[in-house]
Amino acid sequence: MDRQHTHRNKQYFDDIIPAFLTPEHLKNKDENAANHTPHIIDVIDKTHTPASAKPKDFIIRESLHNAVTHEHIDLFMQPTVSLPQRHLKFYEFYGRLRIKPGQYIPAQDYMALASEEHIVNQLDTLLFASCLKVIKKQQRKYNRVPPCFINIKPYTLRDRIFMNNLLQLLSRHKRIAYTLVFEMHYNDFLMLSPAEKKILEGLAKAGCRFSIDHVDKIPDDVKYLRARHVSFVKIETKTLLRDGKTERGFSELLHKKHNLEVNGIDIIAEKTESEHDLKEILDFDIKYGQGFLFGRPDFQGVYTA
Repeated sequence: MDRQHTHRNKQYFDDIIPAFLTPEHLKNKDENAANHTPHIIDVIDKTHTPASAKPKDFIIRESLHNAVTHEHIDLFMQPTVSLPQRHLKFYEFYGRLRIKPGQYIPAQDYMALASEEHIVNQLDTLLFASCLKVIKKQQRKYNRVPPCFINIKPYTLRDRIFMNNLLQLLSRHKRIAYTLVFEMHYNDFLMLSPAEKKILEGLAKAGCRFSIDHVDKIPDDVKYLRARHVSFVKIETKTLLRDGKTERGFSELLHKKHNLEVNGIDIIAEKTESEHDLKEILDFDIKYGQGFLFGRPDFQGVYTA
């Protein structure tokens, strides 16, 4: 985007969510980010960059600070589809830094350096703000948009200014709240503090739903997940195929899946990359799939969908 287009977007966004991109909030350094363990500073973009193609650290650092200075981060979106019909059901947003037109840095390549630079919270603010702007724009254009998944981390929940602004926004714009599905690493979700759980309660009361990923088997703690308003569990297709390859494993998998579904929680088979894997996963009657087979994270889709 050129500078003029970025300014127009920000001006439009300020009319919708004026509290999110206040200079005071963006200038606050993330004093805690560097102290978090790597699994908390999670990957937003689940695509992979070959090591040989990764930009040098100094280029990434420069791009990070440019994003914060100019209050701009590029969004990509990836579809999640119903199975077996492959109808679009959800979008997931990913944040990327643009080096030059057509060349972008995925989050897995910049989050560690963002932590070193103490600007993780600022990037999260930009990502959320950009996602909400796109959702609002699409709602005005199409009246109804599919639910959108956005990654959220425990330290974001602990950002009092950010979360207060978010809760106030969602209480005024219920249609946005109903569209949002906040996604969190399963281990982080299990270790939330009472204060963080209270924030989740506030988001749930506003109308938001929740999803967990990085799940290595179908969870047994269904009551806990339901009490925390979890609606989706993401499990890699290869994990489901591994666990269900024997007759006993297949029976147990179906039983656990049914236990989730009767409690209002659906499985999304993520990283579904081939027609062969899809054919195998359909035996489990999984409702939703996500992966390169159904669509890669796309930049233009954010502005044309």
